[in-house]
Amino acid sequence: MRRRLILVLWSVHLFAACSDLDSDEPARQARSRLPVALVEYQELARSTIDGVRARDLVAFMDHYVRLPGNRGFDASIEKVIEELEAAGYRDEEEDAVGAPTGKQESR
Repeated sequence: MRRRLILVLWSVHLFAACSDLDSDEPARQARSRLPVALVEYQELARSTIDGVRARDLVAFMDHYVRLPGNRGFDASIEKVIEELEAAGYRDEEEDAVGAPTGKQESR
């Protein structure tokens, strides 16, 4: 679940970042044909995602070789978890009424 949540968050971030490239007319026309829900998510992502924080997270992760189970992988996962918790996410096993939740899976 958490892996999917992380993937979704990164996908939204990437979509929001790429949407800044729509300064030309063909890109604006293509954006106007997007489903309304997708445009709303894009606007939400643009208003809540901080590019500096995202860049800092990637810079942190770039210091490590991330193979599942090694120190770099674990440190990167912990950093992402810290960021999600700072944004209000809670572990789904906690009693987090009204808060968005996720689950950290292990093997």
